[in-house]
Amino acid sequence: MINKKHQIISLILLALFTIQCSPEKQQDDSNSSNEKVEIPEARLIQTDEIHSFKEGLKSIYTVEEMKPNRWQLKNLGEKSSENFIFKLVAKELHNNKNSYFFDRRQRIKVYIYNYPTSEIANEVTSALFKDFPFDCGPIKEGSKKGCKTTPTIYIFDTQYIAMMRISCEDTNEQWEQIMKDFLSQFRTKNSKVIEAKCGKIQWVD
Repeated sequence: MINKKHQIISLILLALFTIQCSPEKQQDDSNSSNEKVEIPEARLIQTDEIHSFKEGLKSIYTVEEMKPNRWQLKNLGEKSSENFIFKLVAKELHNNKNSYFFDRRQRIKVYIYNYPTSEIANEVTSALFKDFPFDCGPIKEGSKKGCKTTPTIYIFDTQYIAMMRISCEDTNEQWEQIMKDFLSQFRTKNSKVIEAKCGKIQWVD
């Protein structure tokens, strides 16, 4: 009688083990595991976004198209699928301590590069981090670094790089506000953001 009970218990355990190890169960576990992996959603900067950004500034700036310089072409433009490059020129003169109180017309340069794939965008971004502009050399994510740079906001996203630059002499409260507008327009939850100031760079949370 005892042996018969042992046989029944053994059969039940064997059946449970077989169900647990069945291909269907393994497949379900695999699918469940895959569902937990979040892949960043890739996006490209659209023409209407550029138009919206320009329109929001047209009361205080005129927009001038321009061409990328050699460094831009080699390090950013060579592998891009599309780019938007233009200059914002202030309609009114300004002067402050940064310009040594001489009248200046503020100029802001905007460079935006879309890439065909997220892999290519990541490749370009990684190359820049190993040799950052203005002879900054390699940079480490999250770390500040001193180098000879001018005020620039950089947005590195899954499939594009957007940057906006100004001279040290032209920085003022208006520039601070435009940086906020730039981030609001083009930054996403996937973006890595760097702010360069006169003589240093820092990461933006």
